[in-house]
Amino acid sequence: MGGSITVENDLTEKVSVMVSDKKGKTITGWDISIKPGQTYERKGDGFQPGKEYKLIYASASITNNRSAIFYAFKNPDISVFEISKLKEQLASKELDYLLNQVLPGVRIDTHTIEGKKYPESFLSDALLAHLVIHAVGADMKEAIVKCTRLQDSKVFLPFNKDFTGEFRPGQVFKLNIEHKLVKQKGRLKSDLWNKEASESSSDLEDQGPTRFAMTTFDRTIAYREWEGWMEKKSRLGFWQRRYCRITISKDNKNCSLDDGIIMNYYENDFSLTAKGSLKSSEILQVELVENSTSRRAFKLITKNNRPQTFRAPNKKTTDRWLRILKQYS
Repeated sequence: MGGSITVENDLTEKVSVMVSDKKGKTITGWDISIKPGQTYERKGDGFQPGKEYKLIYASASITNNRSAIFYAFKNPDISVFEISKLKEQLASKELDYLLNQVLPGVRIDTHTIEGKKYPESFLSDALLAHLVIHAVGADMKEAIVKCTRLQDSKVFLPFNKDFTGEFRPGQVFKLNIEHKLVKQKGRLKSDLWNKEASESSSDLEDQGPTRFAMTTFDRTIAYREWEGWMEKKSRLGFWQRRYCRITISKDNKNCSLDDGIIMNYYENDFSLTAKGSLKSSEILQVELVENSTSRRAFKLITKNNRPQTFRAPNKKTTDRWLRILKQYS
């Protein structure tokens, strides 16, 4: 988590506190006893943000151990927890971190399912895929648990009675933009990477799909905006619709774009397995296909000398892809 963590025993009796990881291994320095009125302080570098941990604390008057499962959060400064409010304060920190990690993956649009329209909604499948692909969730199960936390906090609302209301694949949800914490984190903004409108259309934010834009810029997650529908030219010359995402290597622990990016293309926006990938280190040249319709196609020249050609919905989107791919190739 980083920073410093302080636990204050504001009760009138000694309290024992233990924190373990998902496998049950006790975190170094977190099997402690704190006397009444005393505090315990330790650096939070033993916790990995986003990973699951279990907290257990007990005292003479607590007949059963109290416990809580939580996901570690980024802690740049000092976090102070009081024993009497430990679970509530921990849950508040966790929720703040989950909002920062999950909301950038929300894409709002009008979806049609079995002939019925669901305006201003998002599909759970697409968000879950985004979270797993970008390692916000270690797997689908963890991604579902994290989104369920936001549903329990009324950040995500089931669209209506047509769906079960549980956060799982195959459901339609609304983002509660009136939620106090959502308002603090950012706002909906036009998803320019997915605008199907022609180049002559304006970029008014009430047109087409929207995404959640964070108020505070975070370079470690900014690249997660770079995704959208394009067409890819097959070896036989056919154009195939593909959902493209920019990711970073799983070995890139610091989420640094300076270490290179990966251009992935999928069959749809909820696929977990890419149909193909191109590392920026393999791309020798990025160039616009001059004779393409409305200048919407671009070509990636790779080290194996086999060009990959993509076509975006409009020229503005093409320009965005060209700018990013040229910058990091």
